[in-house]
Amino acid sequence: MLEGLLEAICWGTVIFVWLIGAIYNYFKVPVIRKGNNSVQILLPIVLVWAVIENIPKSYWVLITYEANWLKFVGAIVLIVFHWSSVKASFISPVAFLNHIF
Repeated sequence: MLEGLLEAICWGTVIFVWLIGAIYNYFKVPVIRKGNNSVQILLPIVLVWAVIENIPKSYWVLITYEANWLKFVGAIVLIVFHWSSVKASFISPVAFLNHIF
């Protein structure tokens, strides 16, 4: 029960922060470059997919560590860092964008 709640909180936070950033960027950030950047979007997706698909499942089992306390710590870290990012973007969007770039 607690695991499912923590996982829902983590993914909910990620999706919420991503949506806030996407909406903010859509309305506020000036266009820096025009053109077709579909290759820049598709290339990392294809590379990650190729790596995941071509590494044997037995290897993933060796590097996977599952512990409830670690999930809890990860959830707290994720929430704190996302909260600070959202807070920074609302306090000073210019400083936030300068920090990112």
